[in-house]
Amino acid sequence: MSRKITKDQVLITLLRKNSADERVAALLLSFSSRNARRKLSATHFRLPMSRLDIGNYLSLTVETVSRVLSRMQKLEILDMPGVSNLANVAG
Repeated sequence: MSRKITKDQVLITLLRKNSADERVAALLLSFSSRNARRKLSATHFRLPMSRLDIGNYLSLTVETVSRVLSRMQKLEILDMPGVSNLANVAG
């Protein structure tokens, strides 16, 4: 229960203080870390949430999430082939 409370407090802080880019980056890093803990690839993974779900979770519009992901792709931080939910996080 204390882990859940701590996670909720981190999310509240994240939503209050960080930019959209920082919020999305933190979420992607969270997915990456979770995969690494499970002995899965931390750099190649399928996003477990749609852009709409990510936006709802981070209190962002789906358009903002899409712009952030596109910007990350242009900067070669992220590679998302096609329109699928596949992500390749630069490592």
